Amino acid sequence: MSKKEFFIVLFITFFVIMTWIVSDILHSKPSVQINPKLQGLLEKVEPEYDQQILDKINQNFSNLSNVPTFTSPPSSPSPSSSPEPLPSDEPESTDSADFDNLDSDISNL
Repeated sequence: MSKKEFFIVLFITFFVIMTWIVSDILHSKPSVQINPKLQGLLEKVEPEYDQQILDKINQNFSNLSNVPTFTSPPSSPSPSSSPEPLPSDEPESTDSADFDNLDSDISNL
């Protein structure tokens, strides 16, 4: 392949890739219209703050640091009764599960 053919293939490849990227961008653009009420909520917030309000908030927080903290008295151990035994979770055996009488049950059949 000569240099001229190589550049032609390179140019076509570049053109196809660029066309693919542009079409991908255009197709991914949302097609849903935003409600005008919501559009108002999406507007940028002004970066200008009222310094008097910020000073008042700082003053309220600094007043909170002067509030005394209360701690609970240390707990003393209290007498407690001894724990009661828990009921057993083991199932009680029934006549059908009694292997000692198995022979007599079979002979009764």
